[in-house]
Amino acid sequence: MNALRRLPTVTLVLASVLMLGFYYTLLTHLAFAVQARRLLAVHFATIPDEPGQALAIWLHNSRLVLGIAVWMSTVAADGRLARTSIPLWVGDVLLGVWAWGTVLAAGVLLGAYGATQAKAFWPFAPVEITAWALLLALY
Repeated sequence: MNALRRLPTVTLVLASVLMLGFYYTLLTHLAFAVQARRLLAVHFATIPDEPGQALAIWLHNSRLVLGIAVWMSTVAADGRLARTSIPLWVGDVLLGVWAWGTVLAAGVLLGAYGATQAKAFWPFAPVEITAWALLLALY
């Protein structure tokens, strides 16, 4: 029941993140695509289809999420910290900064490299978006 009441908030957050990503993509593409490509110098190499490589990518991407989980566990375990909302705000800010940075990077990459970057994102984009939605729903 509580999850259903939060659905409009989660939907608003997801829509805001997507709109922010689109804004960064459009801004980069129209204003400074050449400079962004020169600065980023991305080399589009194929990622081997191996379970070890997938695990390495997943572990790399989940470090901050695990850090937030440890932070929240510490807050829950310490009764003094749980009495105030400040530790929860710290976790929210850390998660928000991480989300903003991820959206900024994705938007700039899409704006600078266009279809080439979209093709590189495509195999993993549905999984990433599902993971973000799951993270928000569990949070």
